[in-house]
Amino acid sequence: MKNLLKTYFSKRFLPRWFILIFDLAVVSVTFIIAFLLRLNLDFIQFNFNHEINHLLIIIPLFTSIYYLIKPYAGIIRHSTLKDASSLFLAQTIGFLILVGLNIIGRKLNIHVLDIPLSVLCIHFVLSTFFLIGSRIIIKSIYLQLINGNKGKLNIMIFGAGELGQITRDTIVQANKLNINLIGFIDDNKSMMYKRNAGTPIYSSGEAFNSIIPKYNVTEIIIAISKDKIDINRKRLIIEKCLKHKLIVKEIPPVANWINGELNVGQIKKIRIEDLLGRDSIKLDTTKIQNGLKNATILVTGAAGSIGSEIVRQLMAFQTKHIILLDQAESPLYKIQQELNTNYRKLNFDIVIASITDTYRMQQVFEKYKPDIVFNAAAYKHVPLMESNPYEAIRVNLGGTKILADLAIKYNVNNFIMISTDKAINPTNIMGASK
Repeated sequence: MKNLLKTYFSKRFLPRWFILIFDLAVVSVTFIIAFLLRLNLDFIQFNFNHEINHLLIIIPLFTSIYYLIKPYAGIIRHSTLKDASSLFLAQTIGFLILVGLNIIGRKLNIHVLDIPLSVLCIHFVLSTFFLIGSRIIIKSIYLQLINGNKGKLNIMIFGAGELGQITRDTIVQANKLNINLIGFIDDNKSMMYKRNAGTPIYSSGEAFNSIIPKYNVTEIIIAISKDKIDINRKRLIIEKCLKHKLIVKEIPPVANWINGELNVGQIKKIRIEDLLGRDSIKLDTTKIQNGLKNATILVTGAAGSIGSEIVRQLMAFQTKHIILLDQAESPLYKIQQELNTNYRKLNFDIVIASITDTYRMQQVFEKYKPDIVFNAAAYKHVPLMESNPYEAIRVNLGGTKILADLAIKYNVNNFIMISTDKAINPTNIMGASK
């Protein structure tokens, strides 16, 4: 039944004339109610014929105002603040005109125009409330019918300012998206424990420590302009999101909005390049290919995080032979299986050895005669090397010297040393050894 209703209402729209009649009916009924409230609901004192004469003035007046402002032209299920503003404007104009007619009626003693000011005030409040409220209720029912509550994607918006509210409105209007906005996150303390368009605002600490786990939030949208957030703060936000295994998205700069309006399709996953604070470096793959073509390449530490990624990158080029050298047997076996599965046609060898073994390294250089060496073999964990300085010096310094000496002896064309920022003005054993 629900699916039938969804299909029916998603493809059909109320005609404008129907909405106009509905609005005029609300204006008429609320006028009668306003009079009854003024009389304390005393139906005996209520003069029905007299009020019919008033309605003969009110209905044509509001029909004319609605025709000029056209608050009935919007699609109710997609009503926005702009639609509510049009209704409020129409009701205000109607109220002011009726007040003017009331003044004229009293001065000229025209009883039909002499509508009590209290009735006009009550009518203005009631009619505006019911007209705007009816649209909100219809829109809410439609969204509930279309989206339901099952399988919703719980998200939060980082930034409760103007861009955050625009992002919220964009998401709400895109009602076919199965999205549930849990709240805003903002660093502005003056916004804490308040609401933006009915949506709660949380501090960063409360959001990440409590709200996100509680509501199973899976996505964060950053809606802050670049001039209001520095790159370091942005990095910290993204690191927090990644720590909580959240998808991080970002709205584009205002200049890139389509026709000056944000579209939900423009909200994209954040790129690592956006955190650099500069333009990303574009690699010239043609030059790289020319440098690697038909080359025999030795990668030490090939089973490590950096070494294995170097190997994967090298597999995309036309190399002659790649030698993967590491002393860690299990990780080396794992990368071997990966290469056998994904790069069967490429020529590579697996060598288990330590770069601190001079005799073994000489065997490797003598057998393969590499043109290029990528040295990624090293101890890298600072606390462990602080406790084991001998090993840090033996491998990071001694092993590198052995490789460098052999590279000179066997006429290696390029020797690439993988280092670390901790080697710059080192404050620990690991940095000093590198």
